[in-house]
Amino acid sequence: MLICLSTILLALGDQVPLPTSVEDFLQPGTQPDDMVQMLDPLSSSNTCQACHGDYLQDSFHEPWDGWVSNLMAQSARDPIWHAALTIANQDATDSGEYCIRCHAPVGWYRGHSLPSDGSALEDGFFENDFDGVNCQICHRAVSPVPVPGDPVVDESVRAALEFPPGDGYGNGRLILDPVDSRRGPYSDIPNTPGMNLHSPTPAIHSPFHQRSAACSACHEVRNPVTMKQADGTYAPVADGEPHPTQDPYDMYPEQTTWSEWLHSSFADGADVVPDDRFAGNLDGPVSTCQDCHMPDRVAGGCFAWESPPWFERQDLGDHGFAGANSWVLKGVRSLYDDSVTGLSTERMEASLERNIQMMRNASDMDAWTEGNELVVRVTNWSGHRLPTGYSEGRRMWLQLRWLDASGGVVSEAGVWNPTTGDIVESSTKVWKSVQVAAGAMAQAAGVPDGTTHHLVLLNKTEFDNRIPPAGFVNAEFEAFGAPPVGVTYADGQHWDDSRFVIPVGATQVAVTLLHQTTTPDYIDSLLENNVTDESGIIAWSLWNDPEIGNRSVPIDMDALVFDLEPSTPGDVNGDGSVDFNDLLAILSAWGAPCTGCSEDLDGDGEVGFNDLLIVLSNFG
Repeated sequence: MLICLSTILLALGDQVPLPTSVEDFLQPGTQPDDMVQMLDPLSSSNTCQACHGDYLQDSFHEPWDGWVSNLMAQSARDPIWHAALTIANQDATDSGEYCIRCHAPVGWYRGHSLPSDGSALEDGFFENDFDGVNCQICHRAVSPVPVPGDPVVDESVRAALEFPPGDGYGNGRLILDPVDSRRGPYSDIPNTPGMNLHSPTPAIHSPFHQRSAACSACHEVRNPVTMKQADGTYAPVADGEPHPTQDPYDMYPEQTTWSEWLHSSFADGADVVPDDRFAGNLDGPVSTCQDCHMPDRVAGGCFAWESPPWFERQDLGDHGFAGANSWVLKGVRSLYDDSVTGLSTERMEASLERNIQMMRNASDMDAWTEGNELVVRVTNWSGHRLPTGYSEGRRMWLQLRWLDASGGVVSEAGVWNPTTGDIVESSTKVWKSVQVAAGAMAQAAGVPDGTTHHLVLLNKTEFDNRIPPAGFVNAEFEAFGAPPVGVTYADGQHWDDSRFVIPVGATQVAVTLLHQTTTPDYIDSLLENNVTDESGIIAWSLWNDPEIGNRSVPIDMDALVFDLEPSTPGDVNGDGSVDFNDLLAILSAWGAPCTGCSEDLDGDGEVGFNDLLIVLSNFG
């Protein structure tokens, strides 16, 4: 579909960009211009492929092959990110520099994050700003806090920092070893001449790479142009200066995956998951981020794995980094040649399959009846909220198809429309987070109070019913700023029950738990709010393309079919008989819209004469 740019570059009313500068988004950690610890070049993943890719047959367990085929590798090419980056720069001057820090970290550390629209990023063979979160970024990372057993050299790296992060995780606050010393979880890597191909710098054993903290820098994102107030709200602090406290807990919590894990039973090492769905070849309980997202495989870590002193490992971390994104990798591949991205049909399909399986592993679903209601329980077995991470445009919901004795459809709820990519949310249970610009932030930006889909302006959570992880404690989630909003979960609850009135004539119900990566509302916002470039059109077009985004067709996470006992027509309260109480219930709700309520016996969305007739016809 072709769209003229001029037809969508609409004025955004009274909106004005926040008068921010790069200083507003300054975060501690290794800096691009650090003259004390000047960084050795951050070489591209191309230099790693020769030894760590393409050597196993019928497998993508090689580190390079798994990495290149997921969005960790393609984060700087992600079309949804580019569209959101443009809007962020429109909303707050130079805010995109903060986004580039995590999505294109090689470019950020090379000093290419300005202009903040990413136009200075360079695509090279030996140094590539579009290399995403590449091998060097992870394998030169240093723990931000001292932990017994970590490399001795780490303390000197931390001590030389101009802006040490202290114990504040998240917000891209990575510390990199200035020397190109490759770090990893194994203590048996030979450093003898001829064996260490990275000589003269030694390979360093780093226990940090086995801890969830290694993931925290980019998977805990808080808004640095907000400051927590005494009443718990967040006010804008766009004043051309770094955040007044640099305490992440004083900033609005936009993404809290790390904190959700940290305050779960998984962080305590508890044996939570009832089976081995996540663990690969893990010997022990699932606990860390790596246990699920980098499961242990039986494989060799380099091309020479069959030749001593190398060997086949029982615990090679899978670098596929499975997650929740169902379609954006296809979008990346449609925009860039495989020679640029390293993708192929086989690699892409394997990556998408890993993501689908990860989503299916994340939950269990059960159902039972109570009176005239069906109860559906969704249990969260992930180590964080379900769903988690980037909440803009993501949602999970229940689709129900009520069937009669002949298999015909009595009624439906939560059905995804392939023409629009949408659902009727009011018809079912939807799990999501709604974050908005509110109060002083909305006023400062000149947008209506409650405006959504403007990442850098977000300062209030209006609703959040996402299912907590095992070990959830309300006070702890409140302490890190992200409690449930608009719903209540009891301490320890990592499941949610949804109730649905069984329609008359239904003898069976098919229930499916679905997850959508990009909602129509969000993709439309990326199109309509962009007044700068064509990135919104590009993302919107890819989302609509049936061969690419296919309107973000949802992933089925769980499914069940449940046989129902024949119901008594007119039994509004589900007590097994039709009597005065049922008649009173109909009259009390007369004329009211009540989709899904027990009084709506004919399923037309309101209580009226037909519902009364059903009760009277079966009275007594």
